[in-house]
Amino acid sequence: MRRFGLLLMMLIAAALPVLAVSESAPEDLDHNHRLLDRYRADPEHYARLVRDLHAFQSLPADRQEKMRQFDRALHEEDSDTQKRLWEVLERYVAWVDRLPDADRKNLDDAAEPTEKLDVVRDLRQKEWIERLPEAERKDLLLMSAPMQAKRVAVLREEERKNRQEWADWANALKTRSNPGSRPKRPVRLTDFPEGVQTFVTKLLTPMLSDEEKERLKKAEGKWPRLANTILELSEKRPVLPALPTGPTERFNQLPKETKDFLSNKKKALEELRKSAGKWPQYALDVTELMKKEKRPLPPLGASMPAEFHENVQTFLKEKLEPTLTADEKAKLRGAEGRWPDYPQRLLELAHKHNLIVPGMTLPGPRELWNNARAALPDVVRIKLEDFARTEWTDEDRAKFQRAGDDPDEQLEMLKDAYFKKYPDELKRLRRLDQRGPKVSKP
Repeated sequence: MRRFGLLLMMLIAAALPVLAVSESAPEDLDHNHRLLDRYRADPEHYARLVRDLHAFQSLPADRQEKMRQFDRALHEEDSDTQKRLWEVLERYVAWVDRLPDADRKNLDDAAEPTEKLDVVRDLRQKEWIERLPEAERKDLLLMSAPMQAKRVAVLREEERKNRQEWADWANALKTRSNPGSRPKRPVRLTDFPEGVQTFVTKLLTPMLSDEEKERLKKAEGKWPRLANTILELSEKRPVLPALPTGPTERFNQLPKETKDFLSNKKKALEELRKSAGKWPQYALDVTELMKKEKRPLPPLGASMPAEFHENVQTFLKEKLEPTLTADEKAKLRGAEGRWPDYPQRLLELAHKHNLIVPGMTLPGPRELWNNARAALPDVVRIKLEDFARTEWTDEDRAKFQRAGDDPDEQLEMLKDAYFKKYPDELKRLRRLDQRGPKVSKP
């Protein structure tokens, strides 16, 4: 695909809905016409949009439909994925534009997507080899294809490790130069306060399913995705302390009466094996099963104040109880001896009164979690640029210039203005962000 075609793909999401006003919903027509008037004020930009629209309309019908499908699929991704894919596409356009004519022809001649990917990989590897030291490059070129592939894999892994070591060194140097500071927008677990790191690694992660662990892993490197993922998972998987004798997470640890009853329940035992070895999930599953069977079961976790760690007992006496109403105290006492009711009621009341239960509630500054919840989704750069060019007044631009030189603050200010103009888009992106990405990150 020629560079013009690639740029057309990049611009279709912004240009097509505006220029193809005949396809717009009635309530969008006035808005689209106003945008067109603003585009006409920039003749060069307007001419490019018209040219791109004509190029799109000149494509075969099946090609047009593929591009529409691409546009719809892209806009159904969460904000992080949209931003990442647009950036990949922009880098790809710039890379194709720099290719020699012969290499670009090989790329254009590749008809199938898999064939095109193979050509891209070959060209990228050729460029990578050309950047190697001369001695290493000569050795590679003398090798057979299989040996060359193995050697390239080794060299790439060494390069990856070196980059990581440099990044770790830079982060450590930054921390040593300002030891008391932490990022305002943490994107890695190590960016969070030590209490949060301990909570996530020691308490939260062991309770997570494989799917949830993968979700937590994929959130690394993104603000506010990682913070919100930690927050959401901590609410979904509350910390329920075990009995002083230890966690009940296997069949042989259950009370004798419970084991006798379950011994004849083959289907139930099969289900329970799925959570065996996992606290508190195994105990929760057993408790739910016995409740359905209307069979008695002693508490499988801490359900009396004396069964909790000393710091929780101190918290109860000195912090929580003094804040509770008479009705709340009665509800908490009424849950004593019932599991998981009592620890759940304890967490519920602590949350209501903005208190952190030691070892049970996600720690960290409340401001951090509030900022994560309130953070705006990412917006593709080309959309923000188009918004600033066509919809900002001179007063808006003056405010932006007075915001200072902090690029993060400038970006947040621009996103804030964008979403104030398009509140439905904010709702849509937040809904997609809660769902997570459809496309797997390579």
